[in-house]
Amino acid sequence: RGRGGLVLLLEPFHLLGVSPRDDGAAIGEAAENAVFDGTLSEATAIKAQQELMSPRLRLGAELGWLPGVAPSRVRALLDGGFDRALTDGLPPLAAANLAAHHCAAGGRASPQRLVLSFHQNSDLQEVLRDVNAERRAAGFPEATVELAEEAYEKLSKRHVDALVDGMVGREHPGLELLELLEDHTDCSPRLAAFLDALLERFDAWALADIQRAHDAISEKLRAFNKNPASIAGGGSADDLDSGD
Repeated sequence: RGRGGLVLLLEPFHLLGVSPRDDGAAIGEAAENAVFDGTLSEATAIKAQQELMSPRLRLGAELGWLPGVAPSRVRALLDGGFDRALTDGLPPLAAANLAAHHCAAGGRASPQRLVLSFHQNSDLQEVLRDVNAERRAAGFPEATVELAEEAYEKLSKRHVDALVDGMVGREHPGLELLELLEDHTDCSPRLAAFLDALLERFDAWALADIQRAHDAISEKLRAFNKNPASIAGGGSADDLDSGD
């Protein structure tokens, strides 16, 4: 799943080519066909099948997918790039997951606010209505609020990773993050926790980047101190600025 963020093309429903409305028999058949056709390795197909057959694991997959969206529309949503118009009429979680998918995949669009909007106004009861309607159609037991809270925490982390993955690939990630924080000073407890996690994850990335630069500079200085002529093949000390 990319660098940890939510990428819909790597979710078990997409890997097996099934819908949340498909029953266990259809999921098993899809896994067998994927291995037979060479679409997936046996290990990947089995893992995807297990995720969709286990009630607890399945809820994580459902919340990481597009709950409440018809299969035909799912295909249309995944076929192209991000377009805000495509999210019109989508359930809030489905819109947030689609936005997170495009962030994690490095899309040029910046749909982070759809993700933040979901966490600002998230209603797990509403999410469960969509999830359980599909579970009933597929013959799976309905999920509880307690399980949904647990799955929500994991989904929240994947949304954080997706947003950071998207920001660090652009020209001014720190400024982009600052603008997001300034635009959401008045937020719900869920969104406040989400933004705290986002800032912490971004700081971890920034510190690692600074450490790599520090290590590279330190290595250059050690080499120069040991043998000044080693820099730039014996060139002048001014060549140190060239990065060669």
